Amino acid sequence: MLTNIACVVIPCVLVFGRLLDTKLISQKRKAWVAFLVWVIPQTACFIWIALEYHYRGKNAALDYTLYV
Repeated sequence: MLTNIACVVIPCVLVFGRLLDTKLISQKRKAWVAFLVWVIPQTACFIWIALEYHYRGKNAALDYTLYV
């Protein structure tokens, strides 16, 4: 599991660094891109957790012992 995450995270960090180091786009556009790269996954995680609470209930959604 951790190697799968590393295989995705490392290339993403390298691409993100190249994007921020490029001189082809303005500073303002880089700031917006960096902001959106952070906001979109955070929003997706928030929606996913909200759906988990909605469909499984407040007591069972994050209860580890219930599903083991």
